[in-house]
Amino acid sequence: MAGITKGKSEKAGKYIKKLNDTITENKEGNAKKKEKRMKKITKAGVYLSLAAMLVLGTETVVSAHDDWEKDAETEENYYTDGQGIDYKYLDNTKAECYAIKKFTQSYDVNKKPLFTKIEILDQIDGIPVKSIGNAFAGHKEIREITMGNGVWKNSGSFKGCTGLKSIKLSLQITKISVQAFKGCKNLTSVSIPDNCTNIGKNAFNGCTSLKTIQFQTTPSKLKIGKNAFCNTPKLKTIVLPGNAKIAKQIINTLKNPQNVTLYVDQKRVKQLKKTLSCKVRAIQTKKVERGNVIVSKSENGKIVEDDQGLVYQLEGKGCYITKFHQKYDVNGTPIYREIKIPQDIDSIRVLGVKNSNVFQYCKDITSVTVPDSVDLPKATFLGCTNLKKVVFVAGEGMPEEFRPALKDNLFRNCSNLEEVIFSEKMYSIGSYAFMNCVGLKKLTFPKRLCYIKEGAFYNTGLEMIQSDNEYMSVGRKSFANCKNLKSVDILQLDNVGSYAFYNCTNLEKVTLKKVDSNCRMEGNAFENTKWIKPYQQKNKPVIVDGVLINGYYVKGNITLGGKKIKGIAGRSFANNQKIKKLKLSGIKNIAGSAFAETSVTEVSLSGCKILDTHLFSECRKLKKISVSGIKQIQSKTFAFIPGLKKIIFGKEVTSLEENTVYHCTNLRTVSFKTQKPLKWSSGAWGGKEGKMFVGCTKLRDVYMNSKSLLKGSENSWMDAFDKKKVTIHVPKKLYQKYEDSPYIYCKVVAKK
Repeated sequence: MAGITKGKSEKAGKYIKKLNDTITENKEGNAKKKEKRMKKITKAGVYLSLAAMLVLGTETVVSAHDDWEKDAETEENYYTDGQGIDYKYLDNTKAECYAIKKFTQSYDVNKKPLFTKIEILDQIDGIPVKSIGNAFAGHKEIREITMGNGVWKNSGSFKGCTGLKSIKLSLQITKISVQAFKGCKNLTSVSIPDNCTNIGKNAFNGCTSLKTIQFQTTPSKLKIGKNAFCNTPKLKTIVLPGNAKIAKQIINTLKNPQNVTLYVDQKRVKQLKKTLSCKVRAIQTKKVERGNVIVSKSENGKIVEDDQGLVYQLEGKGCYITKFHQKYDVNGTPIYREIKIPQDIDSIRVLGVKNSNVFQYCKDITSVTVPDSVDLPKATFLGCTNLKKVVFVAGEGMPEEFRPALKDNLFRNCSNLEEVIFSEKMYSIGSYAFMNCVGLKKLTFPKRLCYIKEGAFYNTGLEMIQSDNEYMSVGRKSFANCKNLKSVDILQLDNVGSYAFYNCTNLEKVTLKKVDSNCRMEGNAFENTKWIKPYQQKNKPVIVDGVLINGYYVKGNITLGGKKIKGIAGRSFANNQKIKKLKLSGIKNIAGSAFAETSVTEVSLSGCKILDTHLFSECRKLKKISVSGIKQIQSKTFAFIPGLKKIIFGKEVTSLEENTVYHCTNLRTVSFKTQKPLKWSSGAWGGKEGKMFVGCTKLRDVYMNSKSLLKGSENSWMDAFDKKKVTIHVPKKLYQKYEDSPYIYCKVVAKK
């Protein structure tokens, strides 16, 4: 007995030593080995369990095994993506990888599934996803699948996904597993990648809607499992480019091959017709006229395909393009490279492209021609990196008032796009529509184009911009980072957003032939360009056609007069943090927000005829404003000036529109110099009279000199001031008149 005990102890000691050696070895590992450590330790835990069994008996083994399982299932081993797919880390003997173990669907408040389009990752942190279990099996809600670059090792991956209509396999996939798509009765077509050499048993068995099988090329060898395409009664087309050596093998797996047409290279048609029981046709290799219907995709004619791979679905009085089926010649070269979207198909009006993903990231297309009447959703051609030419043609039969507009991100990241021809009626270009089109160097804008929205041509290769449009609005960062841009020649710009030409480092010439005094130009629109640097160095504003359009770089105290300047553009000084005192005289028009968010400390406005809204909004250092030489001031001219403490209205100011002074939260003193009757009215904003100092909660003293109140405005005085906090200061001779007025409820005192 002693001998047996000694043997057990020696054996246990060996296992414990092995455990210690394993732990020591892992301590010396790098960050990547840390992820593997748990597996080695748990493996060592098995050794420890065996040792415990030898020394202490089997009861301890059960407990140790339970603890080991809990440790093994740690979060370090799992990765869950945003679709509810759980990937498990596996440290195999050959190489580490991930495997899909679970899929959890999520639902909205109406119990509708959120994830019907599934994207399986290629890799996680550089580690490939190589195995797909049956996590998706039976999920009837799944409609589309995009595969990663792994291989399938488990069977039944998507078995019973009866709602599945579309599948995109990676070009790297080598095996379609046993029962992978069994019972996917709504799947209509499948494209077999070049590297696929194994189609498992019953892989597509029961895909009762499957009509087309497209091989990208003939594989050197192909193993097709039993009943791989069994029970596919609607199968009509198989495309097999290349040497077609496996044609017989494929056809022999079919139950009714006589109903199938096999498309192969022209030179192989004659021989295969002799040996196969199916119809054999040549793969199309020549170009044909676009827009002709060649295939009816449904019995009722609601879905048709034309001779360039565009699939149309009838909806109401027109149809939409829902898919694009590319085809390839014997050399694997795509046939449909120049796409011409018709205005009508089979005498039915083409309304638009149904979804953004019809053409997205399609690298086979080199040119697109489309009527401007066809609706293209956002990001339609996003990432089509081989697209070189785009032509918009005028839609026939459209009303005169029709204004076509390009949606956001439409051609974003089309890096080889070189030429864009717009239709004459093109009215608007959406945000980031041509962003990162670095190959686009020249562009002619149509005369009716009015709006170029945010980032529309951000980081393109444009070298020159020219436009004769009478109205043009350019959005924020619309041409920013166009480092090849050298000149801008525009007839009239009415609105230029912030950083519109930012970082166009080679822009040295800007010609604006007409500038309206009411235009709006952000002061930083030309930041970091050669054109603006001389003005910056000389501390001078940019004046074009008598309108100051840029004062962003001017420093110190500023004095501007009406002899040289008839107007100041909106936001032309906005965000300038280097100005101090500001004196403006005789300027006809100062547009909205001209000095918004600047560092100005004191303002004097004299003889300026039109003062627009929000002139000094968010000027936190501005303490005092003096206004003279103007009769009427419009609504919200002095709005949202948090630092303002005092405002003086000269003797010429006799009329204020509603909310002229608005939400100046630190305003304490308002002084009116006029002796004439003073009127505040509802103005263009409408509403109740008397809303004059809304949000000016610290207002305490109002100085008046008016001998009488203008008839019709008396009631407005009741709401103008806080009667408990505001004191009205008047000349001694007018004290009694104000004190006795039935319209004044504030405290009235005589001036000293």
